[in-house]
Amino acid sequence: MTNKEYNGWFNYETWLVNLWMDNDQGEHEHWREVARESIETNIALCEWYQFEDRLKDYLDQIREGKEGLAGDLIGAAIGEVNTRDIAKSWVENELEHMGINMEITE
Repeated sequence: MTNKEYNGWFNYETWLVNLWMDNDQGEHEHWREVARESIETNIALCEWYQFEDRLKDYLDQIREGKEGLAGDLIGAAIGEVNTRDIAKSWVENELEHMGINMEITE
């Protein structure tokens, strides 16, 4: 994964995935719910791992079934996405919306 910061994100691919997650109301609400579930499941540790796992599954579904050049290109782009940055950002934002002041841990 190459760090080529773009618009405050790890790289262009990370920014783009986050943009699509946040650009549609239905998608936005879905990912907020995933963040809430991650928080509720792991509130004592404030873990973002569950969110990241769901995001990785989502990206794997996008890649699934793609073959040849298109599959390779999609796989390469998805491989550059920093899912941890996205997960931490969404969980931090949801904590803020819930009025919980808690630091995200690695």
